Amino acid sequence: MNATLRRLALILLLLPAGCIVPGAPDESDLNAVDDNAVVLVDRIKDKPTDLEAHADLLRLQIQRGDAEGARGTVEHAMFHNPGDFRAPLLAAQFYRWQLDLITAEKMLLKSRDLAPAAVEPRIALAALYSECALEEQELQQRRIVTELAEAAFRAEFELDYAYALSHAGRPAEAAQAARRVVDAAGAGKARARAWILLAQLALDAGDEAACLTAALEARKADMRERGPLRFLARLAGALQSPEPLLKSFDEALATQEDPEARFAALFGAWTACTKLAVAAGRDPDGQDAHAYWARLRDLDPGQVDALSRRYQVVSLLPTYTEETSAVKQMIEEQRVGLPAKVQSLDRLMLLWRAEDCLRLGAARPSIAALRALEKAEPALPGLRLMLATALFVARQDGPCRDLLASLLAEAKAEPDELMALQWQLDLRAGKAPELARALEARGEQTTQAALWTLAVARLHTYRRGEGKAGGGK
Repeated sequence: MNATLRRLALILLLLPAGCIVPGAPDESDLNAVDDNAVVLVDRIKDKPTDLEAHADLLRLQIQRGDAEGARGTVEHAMFHNPGDFRAPLLAAQFYRWQLDLITAEKMLLKSRDLAPAAVEPRIALAALYSECALEEQELQQRRIVTELAEAAFRAEFELDYAYALSHAGRPAEAAQAARRVVDAAGAGKARARAWILLAQLALDAGDEAACLTAALEARKADMRERGPLRFLARLAGALQSPEPLLKSFDEALATQEDPEARFAALFGAWTACTKLAVAAGRDPDGQDAHAYWARLRDLDPGQVDALSRRYQVVSLLPTYTEETSAVKQMIEEQRVGLPAKVQSLDRLMLLWRAEDCLRLGAARPSIAALRALEKAEPALPGLRLMLATALFVARQDGPCRDLLASLLAEAKAEPDELMALQWQLDLRAGKAPELARALEARGEQTTQAALWTLAVARLHTYRRGEGKAGGGK
């Protein structure tokens, strides 16, 4: 493994995060360990510059919620490795764990300044900015990473940049970046994911022909990978006419033994056959659809998504009362809640389209489907929350805020999912100081989501006050 990969592994090792309380630095904290940590502590004492051992120990301490030990590990790493950019990377993870995002950013900027040509600090900065809804800052770092990266990794980083552009509401630029990945020599697995992004962008733009072409290219780019096949399976519910996908599903079933790949193919084929039958006015559980369902059921009888959709179909068929009751019981036994029920098969297909388009990041066709459902089934549970989510993803902030205000006015409390959207809208609108004050006013009556959002709002407020708090490039 070369040096770049070793450093990347060090960062990726520390991705799990939680919340701890800060403590005072003390060398003796390294002794407050047991069992598996003992070996790591001995390694660190023998070789204080062993940052891989520090990283492993910090990960273990985070998993255990050992705040004092984790603080000691980070302080030890910083003291004994003052010129190594990886030490402040560890410190940044520690402060992020404490929800001190301002200090976390400072540590990452210090890491960047210690190694201006290294990609790792910028990848970590981009990840922090992504988590904290700082889109422009994330894009800047991801663009620089594509310029600094070794040729072997450039396609992957270009793809990360493309997805960030898409999330920031820049579809044309995202498509250009994805095309560069598709055309790049040695793109490897990134090529299939780039085709998937192009398919998502086309679906959101309402170009289903281009979406199909890109989705099938993703499958051809990596026939053994599960990701493209899973995308096709979900696309079967999103497209108006999923018939062109059936050939890919049948090919996968004929050539692949992997259970997860086979499940995706069967789920997609069953969904496509059901949709096509409903559109043609035929039996939705006809010969082809039922054959796929029987194989799907035999492969994984308790899969919740499949059971939920089967329940939605058979509950609308008068002669399927026995199966409806049986499937309902299976869902209830898993304690996940019954899916929403509509009054006709046509409306059910519209609901599937809305759900699956939103899952694939295509918010605009999801909004259109939800608007149609809103007129036909205004009392459908969860419909307006899904619509608010789609409006947020589509960056239609005004209509989203109006709908949230209506939902909150009707709610007896402040549902977490509604407040989370409201907070994100406030951050996007530059209202971080007001949001921070409102969240601080909650006092002890708060939630983990509110604590995280408060930390994000404080970072936004700090950066705005500091002017160049981001430290330039």
